[in-house]
Amino acid sequence: MAHILVVDDDNGVRTAVRVVLEAEGFHVTEARNGNEAVDRVRAEAPALIICDIFMPLKDGFDTIRELRREFPAIPVVAVSGGERGGGMDVLRLARQLGAADVLYKPLHFAGLIGVVRRLTPVKQV
Repeated sequence: MAHILVVDDDNGVRTAVRVVLEAEGFHVTEARNGNEAVDRVRAEAPALIICDIFMPLKDGFDTIRELRREFPAIPVVAVSGGERGGGMDVLRLARQLGAADVLYKPLHFAGLIGVVRRLTPVKQV
């Protein structure tokens, strides 16, 4: 199955998303912030990136901008609980920056799995 990179400064969120996606057969790696995410994508390009908006060192906005510039073919799903600035406006801005889709925290795993399946390529056997 496809390789998914999960970017979030909250260890519990990263772990929960990884467990759910691995149970669905996806290969999942993690990054704690935007800097780590960009480094990981440069080392091994994933099929999809799930990226939180509010993180230290490099937030999701800057991360999405950089990923769109360097890796325009890799879809990014922006995630936010809207703790700063209101979730609706924050995720709207993420879409304007190039996010392929958005998810609101707390995450509903059925919705997460649906978005991941829709945005990841299916390998033909």
